[in-house]
Amino acid sequence: MSKISSVSGVLLGLILIWVISVGLMANSNSSQTSPNTGFVTTIKSAGSVNSASTEQDDNFVGNQTCLICHEDKGKSLEKTLHGRSMDVRTPAARGDRTCETCHGPGKAHAESTDKKDIKSFTVLTASAVNETCMSCHANNTSHSQWSGSMHDARRVSCVNCHSVHSPKSETAQLKTARVTETCINCHKQQALKIKKSNHMPLVEGKMECTSCHSPHGSNNVKMLKVGNTVNESCVSCHTEKR
Repeated sequence: MSKISSVSGVLLGLILIWVISVGLMANSNSSQTSPNTGFVTTIKSAGSVNSASTEQDDNFVGNQTCLICHEDKGKSLEKTLHGRSMDVRTPAARGDRTCETCHGPGKAHAESTDKKDIKSFTVLTASAVNETCMSCHANNTSHSQWSGSMHDARRVSCVNCHSVHSPKSETAQLKTARVTETCINCHKQQALKIKKSNHMPLVEGKMECTSCHSPHGSNNVKMLKVGNTVNESCVSCHTEKR
């Protein structure tokens, strides 16, 4: 009887060890980091993917395929806000689809190497660019009034001001170092006014255009953040002038 109990105990122990080993292996394979990049690749279990999503997934090629030709773009993206994989809102947090989050499925482009087979933001229309960007940024309260705004109506695209891969500013991923430098690229007449002897302290860096204006849309005149008139906007800070 003691021998039977001993054998049963050994078998139970072996079964327990096997179960723990399988669990650890499954956990370690649930997420892995793609080689040569900081992008995190999430592996889905086969049982969670239905036939429709499998067909759609076949059009995606993953980061490594993109980086064969566009390694420089991958490295530059890692240094930007979009490249922070720890932030769940970013393309880098989308697993192995960092590039294809914005550029779309890359299978056709990878096979043909034709630029027409991928979303290229240098040739897309303003509306197509903005639709792509707003698919994520529409959730941002500062962008909630973009649709129908003056910039949207005049076909200004997000990439006219912002750079995903090579931003120059410390915040907002702008193409220039400062907000005002970005604005005066289009607003030449307004730029001349700040060069007068009596001017707003934009040149000195004490203010930016966005101190008063909301470039992503506003219900107020002249895209002002506050006030239905210029005076109302001014006295919101200069209360002594009321």
